[in-house]
Amino acid sequence: MKLTDRLQQYLRDNFDKQSLQDQLSYDNVASVLLDVAKKHCMSTGEQHNEEELHTIVKQAIDNYMNSDAANGQGQDKAHNLGKGHNPNEQFQNIAASVYTKYY
Repeated sequence: MKLTDRLQQYLRDNFDKQSLQDQLSYDNVASVLLDVAKKHCMSTGEQHNEEELHTIVKQAIDNYMNSDAANGQGQDKAHNLGKGHNPNEQFQNIAASVYTKYY
């Protein structure tokens, strides 16, 4: 997985547009993503200097904020299957996934 894909995945999994605007400042999100980027680079052997990482992180946030995923649209809900301890919640996740995939 490329670094840019990993950062987009992290943003999709942890944030939506509203939470980025209301709960976290841009600097805090960038700091978290910078840590994610460094860990990813260490595990994959990718080499980027600090300036390149900052640029990649900024582009990842900007791209995410302009995407449908930031608004909760166009996401594949299958990754949520089985999450939650409430059986009704699990059923809703499965039903949403099936509906998204086939309708």
